[in-house]
Amino acid sequence: MSDHRYALVVTTINPPNKALTMLATGAASLDARFWIIGDTKSPADFSLPNADFLDVAAQQDTGFRTRKPVRRVITRERTSATSLPCATAPT
Repeated sequence: MSDHRYALVVTTINPPNKALTMLATGAASLDARFWIIGDTKSPADFSLPNADFLDVAAQQDTGFRTRKPVRRVITRERTSATSLPCATAPT
């Protein structure tokens, strides 16, 4: 895998579909990393070529922190992306 200059990050509770496939294809054509951030309602077996899927457990294992517990942000609050707590790098 090459170093990526760009990344595309989306959240979804849906299984792979036409829209996600188009995003994955577009990201690959730009040599961008494509991250799909899952939720407790996301399919446990989510898999899509040219995409990296992070389920809730994988998100908690990243070492990143939020101002609120990750599980609460992911599963309890439905807010716009602009109002999600800021993540901070592991220390």
